[in-house]
Amino acid sequence: MPTTRPFSLLRPYLKNLLLLILLSSALRLLFFALNYQQFQTQNNSTLSLAFLHGLRFDLATITLCLAPWLLISLLLYVFNWQRSLVLFGKIYWPLPPLIIITSNVADALYFPFTGRRSGPEVFSFSQDLADQAGQLLSQYWLLAAVSVVSVIVFVKLSLGLLPTTSATSRPWYSRLVIACAIFFFAAVSIRSGFGSKPLNPSHAFNWPAASTGHLVLNSTFTLLRQDLSKLKKINFFASDKQARQLNHLQSAPWPTPANRDNVVIIVLESFALEYLSDNRDSPGYAPFLQQLMKQSLNFTDAYANGRRSIDALPAVLAGLPTLMQEAFITSGYLGNNVSGLAQVLQREDYQSWFFHGAKNGSMHIDTMSKRFGFENYTGRNEYPDQRDFDGKWGIYDEPFLQHMASTLNTVPQPFIAGVFTISSHNPYSIPAQYQGDFPLGTLKIHPTIGYTDMALRKFFATAKKMPWYDNTLFVITADHTSLSDNPDFQTATGRHRVPIVLYSPKGKIPAGDSNKVAQHTDLPITVLDYLGLSEKYRDQLLPFGHSLLAESAGEAFFVESDQYVLVNESSILLASKDFQRVEFKPKASTANQGDKARLQMLKRLKAKVQIYNNGMLNNDLLR
Repeated sequence: MPTTRPFSLLRPYLKNLLLLILLSSALRLLFFALNYQQFQTQNNSTLSLAFLHGLRFDLATITLCLAPWLLISLLLYVFNWQRSLVLFGKIYWPLPPLIIITSNVADALYFPFTGRRSGPEVFSFSQDLADQAGQLLSQYWLLAAVSVVSVIVFVKLSLGLLPTTSATSRPWYSRLVIACAIFFFAAVSIRSGFGSKPLNPSHAFNWPAASTGHLVLNSTFTLLRQDLSKLKKINFFASDKQARQLNHLQSAPWPTPANRDNVVIIVLESFALEYLSDNRDSPGYAPFLQQLMKQSLNFTDAYANGRRSIDALPAVLAGLPTLMQEAFITSGYLGNNVSGLAQVLQREDYQSWFFHGAKNGSMHIDTMSKRFGFENYTGRNEYPDQRDFDGKWGIYDEPFLQHMASTLNTVPQPFIAGVFTISSHNPYSIPAQYQGDFPLGTLKIHPTIGYTDMALRKFFATAKKMPWYDNTLFVITADHTSLSDNPDFQTATGRHRVPIVLYSPKGKIPAGDSNKVAQHTDLPITVLDYLGLSEKYRDQLLPFGHSLLAESAGEAFFVESDQYVLVNESSILLASKDFQRVEFKPKASTANQGDKARLQMLKRLKAKVQIYNNGMLNNDLLR
């Protein structure tokens, strides 16, 4: 029966929103109870903050679930079509509780087997899940029954909140203002704020701790907001074990005693090998780095595993290459069991710190550093003097690297530190006092290569005066290549060629050039090998890297132009994603050009793809 109270959409909408938020919080509590062992090392404060942070994801999820109803209902409300609005609500409002309950309850049970919240990739297992439905229901019949009852109860509660038709209504302009306000609130809720980037699953691992990310998330959110990474199960070989055997490179640990040296990993923005000149005897654009390379173990045939900054850190810090279109840190596999180098060294009582001068959140660098085990982070937000801001991107490299050196001087040893420079990134800003000081070169990036090189020189000059310097291993590389005017670096392999340099001030690593093929994913195992820890933690390392200090031959593996590329000491193999097109290129006319060499490389390439795809899908890269 119509009421005399003006017809309202806002009150029922907000009441239903609150009801579904309470439901989502209860489901998070169920998830926690069923997976307590995953979070039992967390203190009560961290767990409480995880539940609090989860409300942010719940609000976005519920608003997404209600979005189709909301868009249509707002129009119906503005035109005062009350009966149609109420009828549509009766049809639609049962869906959100049904979706939220079923997805979260099912995933709470599935989580122990996958170690992550499920995203759209779960549908690739739809047949397996259908086959197992019977035994799963029989095993969890009580929880299934409670879920069914919960769906019925919350559907009835939701329907009870629907507006009722009224003999009176607000003026049309009032209804329009209310509709616009609701729409604005919903849009902000879905994005979770006014930032340039909408809320995505990776944000859950930012706060309060990376290890509580799965608790912060809800499964409906990951199903709705995670893009499919297009990974498919691969069966080139009878088993993944066989693929791993084919991928293995036989090597022995570096024959030096274990030590507790510090580790500093320097990732230089866009420092393509091209900018360092071929023979390193000409001035080039980075004279200090070129001189340092002569005092280091320098790998002349080294490759980045990706072409984007967001792809570099998973490879450098955790040994994880990029084979997906989507970056690991924004993919549905972010929560997979992947150990970063810093996480491993924490077990040896190493302190950890990562530095990146850009605005916090830029390229998800802060999220990645925490995901891979760095306990402390300094970005533009934490930097003490904002006068050093370049006006566009972040803090200039020179003052930022000096701040890093000073900070490390206060950190107890041993420590692992990482830094990602920014100034040689578009728009290639140089402080006013240095304008004209560096060679213009032929590309707009060249002067900033000189500036960052100068900043690096001053960093080392400062660090040399500090007590931690002599017992530190410096690992220097670039995140990826950039602008090119040299045809030799405009090939599938040339577009990935970067410096990889290992420098020990006390000469613990002999200096010299090595023509061994090297790649970013080799760096974590190489550092552990240098520290005498490679055998102890071998089971914590991904199978895509090999120690550069070992006697074994090296290789590099990456995706370029939607094709797989495998490089070894004598040949290059390129293959389309479906392996229908394969190209084998000996590096020199004297290299082995026979079918046997080609087939051997093809097998290794297929083994790597199978290990990656199946390991990501099954969350068993670590074995």
